[in-house]
Amino acid sequence: VKYLVEHGADVNKQSNDSTTPLFYACINGHENIVKYLVEHGADVNKKNNDGKIPL
Repeated sequence: VKYLVEHGADVNKQSNDSTTPLFYACINGHENIVKYLVEHGADVNKKNNDGKIPL
């Protein structure tokens, strides 16, 4: 994740169902990645297609 972000990856990029990297990190319990993404601008209020937010 760090490599991708450092090379310009969009931390708020959404998949086909509008799920973001932050959402996947939260679902899978990757606390360090969650913190890193938030520190680098991940939107904690961005909803997926089901209207759910990651946190």
